[in-house]
Amino acid sequence: MQPFSWSVAEMLEGKISDHEKIERRYSLNNEDFDFQDLHELFWVLEDQGLLREGATYYAADFALVQPDCFEEVDEFLDMRQTEQLTKSNPNFAYFKCADEKAKTALRLAIAEWIHEFVFVEQHWCLVGKSEKLAITLSDIP
Repeated sequence: MQPFSWSVAEMLEGKISDHEKIERRYSLNNEDFDFQDLHELFWVLEDQGLLREGATYYAADFALVQPDCFEEVDEFLDMRQTEQLTKSNPNFAYFKCADEKAKTALRLAIAEWIHEFVFVEQHWCLVGKSEKLAITLSDIP
């Protein structure tokens, strides 16, 4: 299940801005950014008896990394188009129609298939640097 309100298909079709591909995440140790919600982090601190003014936590922006299979689609189509140009084999003639619209359609079909039938662990990439923050009295519920 995706944590976003948008799908991989919308991302591939260019309907999602770069800003919408970013998610703010939180950490207690500046290494494991496991919390998508600040209240969840506060709940864990409270459960451990550590929720107090001045307690440190970290925040950082992460971007969802696309699966490598989309690059492989481009490589596959490019290879087939090259073969079609260098060989007079009629089996490769249909690849000459693989313009950007066709490539996007293939990426979309693969993305939908992966989403429905294959578990793909989502990978996140840190955007910029994390920031060290402290809990204030107004943060404490």
